[in-house]
Amino acid sequence: MIKMGDIMPLTGSNGQIRKNCRRVN
Repeated sequence: MIKMGDIMPLTGSNGQIRKNCRRVN
């Protein structure tokens, strides 16, 4: 999950994924 957020940190749908990854961390 951390790698996915790091791979695409600049995207409309990714914005939510990155927030989720950060919460899991």
